[in-house]
Amino acid sequence: MQAAVLRNNTASSAGGAVYVSGATDLHASDCVFEGNTVFDNATQDVAGYGGALNVEGSGHVMLSNITLVNNRAGNGGAIYAELHPNSSEVVMRMHATVLRNNLAGICGGGLHVSWATRLHASDCVFEGNTVFDDANQVVAGYGGALNVDGSAPVTLSNITLVNNQAYYGGGIFAALTNNVNLSSPEVVMHMHATIMRKNSGKRGGAVHVSGSTQLQAADCVLESNNVTMSNSGAGGVLYVDSSASATLVNVAILNNEATHGGAIYALQNSRVNLSNAVNVSSNQAVYSGGAVYLADFTALSLSHGVLLKNNFARQAGGGIAAFPNSTLDLGPGVQVVNNTANNEGGGVYMDDTSILTVNSQAGATSRVLVTGNAAKQHGGGFCLLSEKFTWHSVRAAASLNILNTAPYGADCYVPTTHLQVVNGTTELSVTSRLDGRVQVTVNASGAQGIPSARMCRRSCKESQWVQRKPPISQGLQPSRCLSESRLVILTDFLFGHSWRHSWQRHGSAQCPGLPQGRCGGKYR
Repeated sequence: MQAAVLRNNTASSAGGAVYVSGATDLHASDCVFEGNTVFDNATQDVAGYGGALNVEGSGHVMLSNITLVNNRAGNGGAIYAELHPNSSEVVMRMHATVLRNNLAGICGGGLHVSWATRLHASDCVFEGNTVFDDANQVVAGYGGALNVDGSAPVTLSNITLVNNQAYYGGGIFAALTNNVNLSSPEVVMHMHATIMRKNSGKRGGAVHVSGSTQLQAADCVLESNNVTMSNSGAGGVLYVDSSASATLVNVAILNNEATHGGAIYALQNSRVNLSNAVNVSSNQAVYSGGAVYLADFTALSLSHGVLLKNNFARQAGGGIAAFPNSTLDLGPGVQVVNNTANNEGGGVYMDDTSILTVNSQAGATSRVLVTGNAAKQHGGGFCLLSEKFTWHSVRAAASLNILNTAPYGADCYVPTTHLQVVNGTTELSVTSRLDGRVQVTVNASGAQGIPSARMCRRSCKESQWVQRKPPISQGLQPSRCLSESRLVILTDFLFGHSWRHSWQRHGSAQCPGLPQGRCGGKYR
C-alpha cells in the first residue's frame, strides 16, 4: 500500500479499515488511516481489534510514514498486531509513523502488540491516545499509547509519547513473559532516545512494567507525567511490580507527580537500577517518596552519577521512601541534594524492616553526598527506623552527609537504644525518637577509643547524663538516660555538623566502657 487514504470505515470484529492474516506480508508507506472503527452494534460501543489495522499470522509488517488519527476499537485503537514469527527476524517495523487521538476500550489506545510480535519502532509519535471506558466515562485499561503483552522483544528508538492516558501505564503498559528492552536486542523491551511527557494514569503515569518484563531505558527524557491524584495513585513516571525490573541509564526524570512515588513506585519483588548520569529532580508525592517509593521486598540500586534533587513528599522520604522489607543501595557517585519531607526523612526514609547500604569511594565524583535536605520532624538527611544499615567507604571523608536540617536528627535520625561508632574518622549527628526511648545527639570524630561504645551501662537511677548546652538539633532532653545507647556504623561515613557538646554526669557511678576522660568531659 502506498499513498492510500482510508477514512471512516467500520468493521464489527477486527480491522476497521484493513485486516491481514496468515503468511501475508504488509508493506505500507505514506498512508493515512483516519476515523476508522471496530464497533459492536449490539452494545453500541467500540469492540474487537485494530480500529484502523489488524494484523495476525506469520507475515512481516512494515509501516513507514503512516498517519493514524481518530481510530477506535476495543483493543488497539489504531493497530492490533498478533504475530507468530516463523524465524528470529523482526516481523513488525514502524518508522516515522504518527498515532494521534486514537481510542481503545480495553488495551492499547494507539497500538496493541501481542503473542510473539517482534516490534521495532523508530522516529514515531504517539500523542493523545487513550484507553477509555465509554459506559462509565472514565479512563481505564492498559497502555494509553502502547500495550505489550507478548513474549518477544520490543525496541523503541527516538519515540515521542505525549498526552496519552490509561489506568495502567498512561504511555506504555508491558507485561511480558520474558523481557522488555528499550536499547538492545537481547532484552525484551528497550527504550532509547525516547521522550515521554504529560502522560497520565493511575499506576504509572508514563510506564507500567509487570510480570517478567525487563525494561531498559537509555538517553531518555521523562518529564511532567502524573498519576491520578487519589489515595492509590502511584508512580508518576514508572510503576514496577510483580518481579519486573527496570534499568535506567542517562535518563532525565523531571517534574513528575503522584500520590505515592512522584517519579518511581516499585513493589512485589521488583528491582530498579539507576546509573550513569540519571537526574531525578523536582518530582513530588502527595504522601511518601517524592522521587522513589519502595514496598514489598523491592530493591533499588543507585550508582555512578545519579542525582536526586529538589524532590518533595508531604509525608516521608522527600527523596526516597523505603517500606516493608525493601533494600536500598547508594553506590559511588550518588548525590541526594535539597529534597524535602513534611514529616520524616528529607533525603531518605527507611522503615523498620528495610535495609540500607551506602558504598562510597574516595574522590569528588565517587563519594556519596547527602546535603541540603530537610524534614519538619525527624531526619533531615536520613530517617532510619531500621537497625539494618551499613556504610562502607574506602577512606576518611569519602562520604558526606552535611548541612541537612530537622528538629530531631538534622543529618540522621535513628530510633534505637544502641549507639556505636566503629571508626575513628566518623562524624555523626543522630537523634532517636520520642517514644520513651533514649534521645541523643552525638558527633564523633577520633572516637576510636570506645571499645563497647556504650554511653553508660548503669541504670537511670544510678547515673544520668544531662545536656549542659542545647545542641542545634534539640535532640537530647534534660534528665533523659543515655543508658545502652549506641548506633552501628561500619564505615568512615562523614556526617558533617561539627557541633561540640558537653555532658555532665549526675551520680557517683562511673561509666564503664568509655575511654578515660570521656565520662564527663567534652565529646566532639
